[in-house]
Amino acid sequence: MLVIEKRIINYLNENDKLPGSLTELPELSNYENSITDGWGKEILYQYNSKEQIISLYSCGSTEKDAQKGRPIVKRMKIKKENSEWKGMEELQ
Repeated sequence: MLVIEKRIINYLNENDKLPGSLTELPELSNYENSITDGWGKEILYQYNSKEQIISLYSCGSTEKDAQKGRPIVKRMKIKKENSEWKGMEELQ
């Protein structure tokens, strides 16, 4: 998911807005640009504008993971500094 985070920050800096979906992200050279998880399922993307937090979700490998309600989540707070968007911190 780190590459997706990098692609989102690049998109923000090029467009000064977030993408409507991960499919809008331009690919990065020499990186794995997949927007699916290791099990071939689409990574889900959400943005909380009030807190400026981007969340990326993977539901896991099987129904078992989804039934347990334990998605794999990456959360990142974003901030604009000196006209440049940055991923400021990883959140739990």
